[in-house]
Amino acid sequence: MLHIRLFDKPRVTKDDEVLAISLKKSEAVLYYIIYQGRATRDELIDLIWQEVDVATAKKNLRNCLYRLKRDLGIDIFRTPGKNIITLNASLVATDRDDAQAFLETYQGSFLDSFILSDSPGFEQWVRQTNQSLQQRYMQMGKQLVEQLLSPNNVLSADEAARARHIAKTMCAIDPFDESNVRLMMRVYQGMGHYHAAIDVYESAKTLLADELGITPERETTACFYQVVNSRNAAESEKRLYGRKKELERMLQATGHVIVVGEAGVGKTALVTAYCHHLEVDNEILMTTCYQMETAFNLKPWDELLHQIYERYAAKLMLKQPVMQVLSRTFPSFLAYVDTTQMEHFSSLSFAFVEKIVCDMLERIASQVHLMLYFEDLQWMDDASMRLMTTVALKCSSLRIIGTMRNEYSNAFDQMRKTLLAYKKLTILPLERFNRVQSYDFIDYRASDQVREAVKSRIFEESEGNAFFIVEMLRLAPEQLNDTHLGDMLGARFLGLPPEAEKVMYLITPFFDYASYEMLKRLYAGDEENLIEAIQVLKNRFIIKETLKDGDLQYAFTHHKLRTYLYDSMPALKRRRLHLHIAEAWTEQPRNDVAVLQRLVYHYQAADDIVGHLTYYLAYLETYFDFSHELYPEMTGYKMEPFDDRPELSFNTLKRLIDKAHAKGMTIASLESKYHLMYGRYLIRQGYYDVGLREIDQLIQSASAVGDASLIFKGYVQRMYHAIQVGDESCMTDAIDQMSAMSPEGKSKAILVRFQGVHAMLLGANKQARHYFKESIARFESLPSPERYRLNIAAAYNYISETYRNETRYEAALQSAQKAIAMCEQGSILRGLSIFNANAGIAAFMMADEERAKAHFEAALQNYEQIDTLWRRSDTEAYLGLIYSRSGDLPMAAKMLVQAEKHAHPIDNPSTANVIEQLRAAMAEKVG
Repeated sequence: MLHIRLFDKPRVTKDDEVLAISLKKSEAVLYYIIYQGRATRDELIDLIWQEVDVATAKKNLRNCLYRLKRDLGIDIFRTPGKNIITLNASLVATDRDDAQAFLETYQGSFLDSFILSDSPGFEQWVRQTNQSLQQRYMQMGKQLVEQLLSPNNVLSADEAARARHIAKTMCAIDPFDESNVRLMMRVYQGMGHYHAAIDVYESAKTLLADELGITPERETTACFYQVVNSRNAAESEKRLYGRKKELERMLQATGHVIVVGEAGVGKTALVTAYCHHLEVDNEILMTTCYQMETAFNLKPWDELLHQIYERYAAKLMLKQPVMQVLSRTFPSFLAYVDTTQMEHFSSLSFAFVEKIVCDMLERIASQVHLMLYFEDLQWMDDASMRLMTTVALKCSSLRIIGTMRNEYSNAFDQMRKTLLAYKKLTILPLERFNRVQSYDFIDYRASDQVREAVKSRIFEESEGNAFFIVEMLRLAPEQLNDTHLGDMLGARFLGLPPEAEKVMYLITPFFDYASYEMLKRLYAGDEENLIEAIQVLKNRFIIKETLKDGDLQYAFTHHKLRTYLYDSMPALKRRRLHLHIAEAWTEQPRNDVAVLQRLVYHYQAADDIVGHLTYYLAYLETYFDFSHELYPEMTGYKMEPFDDRPELSFNTLKRLIDKAHAKGMTIASLESKYHLMYGRYLIRQGYYDVGLREIDQLIQSASAVGDASLIFKGYVQRMYHAIQVGDESCMTDAIDQMSAMSPEGKSKAILVRFQGVHAMLLGANKQARHYFKESIARFESLPSPERYRLNIAAAYNYISETYRNETRYEAALQSAQKAIAMCEQGSILRGLSIFNANAGIAAFMMADEERAKAHFEAALQNYEQIDTLWRRSDTEAYLGLIYSRSGDLPMAAKMLVQAEKHAHPIDNPSTANVIEQLRAAMAEKVG
């Protein structure tokens, strides 16, 4: 019997011997009749000899049939009629009607490699037949693979191989059909070949981008992340070997859990496995603490709270004032508020921020099983640790999970002691494997059997650290024999293509991740080479790819890989890379504090003194320009909370300045900004003498370089000091100096307001009101007047004071209430505190103590939310007088203590007078 194959490369065999057909057209006749089952002579002539006259064509057909009979050694055709030729099925076995053979042998091309170039009719028949076969294969293949991948079926090795073959063929038939891509990914996922599935996705993504200029469908991307999650789950299970007791302890713990151990011991693997063992309805949100961000407060919490708001905004229904407070503390919330009405974090009481966060988390945690996961707690900043302690104590419905290296941290130690005292924390130490455990772990992880001598070497070199055991198992057997631990990570990078190595070193200076756009900006080569290099690094498990807010980001799979590469680079190369990156970041928006932070980091690492000083000053200005002004401009800066130890920052600035001087650098302008910043800070803290010396240095250095703007700001600070202490002569001098500079725009509006304050203190209240109204008009005429809302409200508040000085208390109250309304419209807490205080004083003078008390209590509520002291002691002293008159002596005594406490840094004479009145009233009541 003959065996004829059509669905792969066509061939004819007899007794397992391939038969040669002497004529190609004889072979074409054979394949056509085999596939069709029958044919007429006219049909064959039209198909193969349509360009030959009929007589010659008939002769050629007869010759082909004769030659076929001779070549095959058997007549496989029947001729029931003179014109009809059929197949004798009893003499021939073919794959034409064998569905299984069709799915196994068809490769997407019918009669593959068989070409009859001088017979266009036959070629057209082959193309049409192939199209029909492709459709048939797609339908049959998808049905069978879906059946094999059903949840109730466990893939056997044979089934897996068959499913892979079919899916691979379907992708070859139509690589642009993403349903084929998804099927191929699912097959590899079912086989446990996660990296192969990921490669399928990456290849399809590249093909779609190159050929069609599009990205994969959402369903394809979702399939990709499902594969990635499955891979992570599977690999975490594999990495978790030997940690069953620790996992059980975590699952049984009722409070918060922190896993402590050295780098590479398996903390993340344990927590990942723990998360996979939880119920499906747990909402687990994760963030990482980075060493380079330790100086910047609340960075880890910003990421977590943003995730929560993105998921649960509809459930939270946060009001605009709360959103304003969150945006002042956590920059990711800036996208949801009007940044032109912003106050800075430094204006807020941290306890108030903690309350808002706790309320927000508890509201969500009471509806879903919420878990917060913090990676690398040893690098968490102090403010974040304090907030985590508060959340852990007050939010009973959520759980906190963390990992931490076994390093000492004072902030962590305080948090640990507090939570342990309330029995709300489990500390889970994770130790290295001992020799027996290490040998078992090697047997579990290794793909081939490992000799005892090699196991011993691995244990001796790794000392039982899981990360190093896994890394050593990645080495080739011959490398294991002579590779020491110190060289092992280096061996990990051997054999990388030059372009992949370049990209790897480009990623190394980034402490967290490098975005694709940044790599494209830094990479000196074709984008195609960049994409290929990234894929190589991913395939070698050196880097991992994540998608965040639509941006692709790349980081090393383990921080030890980055640390090894970074430390092994020559210092000169490191500095050059950091400088290159810093220059790239300078092209990003400067009103984003996160960008300024990265510029500070990279210029510092590049040892670029001027760049470091420039952007560190720029970063600090986003903080101090607001917090050290009584009525600051609402700049719209993307603000972030700053380190709450400013003295450390000023010491850093001073060291940079000294270093620049030692190298002979010209930094007069930068030095002037430092003196302004430090002087304002000292004056705000009540250190007037040394603060004013810094301001004098500012004026001197700014005058040397002709920086009029900085000179003006210096005299503004002198004016604020004079107002605080009531020094009329200093006010006169500061105003004269500012007037001599002929300021315009915003500066002129500020000067006019100062002239009003000076006139008011001299008793010229009518003239003062004229100045204040002019200041309002000037601010309102500036571009974006909403930025000066607080300045305008301050002028109305000063107008209120002039009316109060004239005992026109009703007018004073109305003006103060107008200032309050402006601040309420913009949720400006600082203004609400000061202006409510002045409204309360006006009402008190009118003997309307009920209304006065309401304003004073509103002011105190705002003072609890911010850290400004201006008018706070006045508020407490007047409120104490009201309590004293009503007979509530305990509350009056409490207000007296608070007023005395908050009066000291300001030392305002009028405040001291009110406090003395309260003392006298208390003494009279007690007497």
